[in-house]
Amino acid sequence: MSADIRTINASGATSERLLAAAETLILRVGSAGLRVRNIAKEADANVALVSYHFGGVQGLLAELLSINAARIHASRSAMLDRARQVEKRKDRLDSLISAYVDPIWLVQARWTAAPARMVVRECLNAMEQSALRARTVAQINASVEAVAIHLLPLLPHLSHGELVTRLRLLSGATEMLQPRLDRLGLFPDAGVMSRTRQSLLSDSLLRFARGALQAP
Repeated sequence: MSADIRTINASGATSERLLAAAETLILRVGSAGLRVRNIAKEADANVALVSYHFGGVQGLLAELLSINAARIHASRSAMLDRARQVEKRKDRLDSLISAYVDPIWLVQARWTAAPARMVVRECLNAMEQSALRARTVAQINASVEAVAIHLLPLLPHLSHGELVTRLRLLSGATEMLQPRLDRLGLFPDAGVMSRTRQSLLSDSLLRFARGALQAP
């Protein structure tokens, strides 16, 4: 899920350098610290080029949001398609849960190694009301609903509303997973998502999510 990550490259297209710079900054200092001059400096580009390519910071954020949200949606859709083909009930439940939680923390952002979901969240926090923002929120809601529809028959003790509530709570828990565990020092290679570490976290998260959804 980490394929196709680009780095800031002085020889790359200016628009991509600006997007890469904004993504780096939004993860480093948060959306509140995103300024035209900061973006241009990070990208080693002229300040005027932010407006030229994107019409300003809001336009740049909109593009960054669209790119990273699409990465998450593509991953979840592919995983959901595979999960629907699983015949054994328990395995299908696990596959559906993974299709929901894994893209939240395993799909990496376009130009950095951070989760794309972190970029999406910061962009949504910083963006003014717009058609794209509303459409992205609607896509996120639809993505949750798509998983819920297939989980409901496997979790008959939950109403639709309760299931969606639990999925949303799992989303919040998943977002804080890696940073919090790093700070607790539970892994010797904190900050490095090795294959073994990724597998360990994935298995732990699956058990946690399964317990949360199967509880009365």
